[in-house]
Amino acid sequence: MKNCGYGDLKSLIAGRSSHRKFTQESIPADIIEKLVDCARMAPSGHNLQPWKFVAVSHGGMIARIAEAVEKGLQAALDSLPADRAKKLDDYRFLVTHFKEAPLVFVVLIEESLYLTAELSRDYGVPQPP
Repeated sequence: MKNCGYGDLKSLIAGRSSHRKFTQESIPADIIEKLVDCARMAPSGHNLQPWKFVAVSHGGMIARIAEAVEKGLQAALDSLPADRAKKLDDYRFLVTHFKEAPLVFVVLIEESLYLTAELSRDYGVPQPP
């Protein structure tokens, strides 16, 4: 694998952008697989990679996920003092704008996967039941 130099990294970072409007063009399966392959390389303790990725392209399911996120946000807002809730509510769009995307990745993690035999052995962490 080719090492990335400073110039390559700087170009990559400088060229990134945030998209908040999406086409409804479907994403080919091979592209989805490549995206997951890149995402799985994110660092994790002892390289356990305790996550699973679910690619959701069904518009109805994406809408249901957005609705669940919206309810969670509202619950958070309801628990905050009014001034802090107002500040957070100003960013509501950033939390739910994915509902228009043709593809959403849901990342699932089971907390107990971090507590493997290796971690238990190395750090004396008891195994979960």
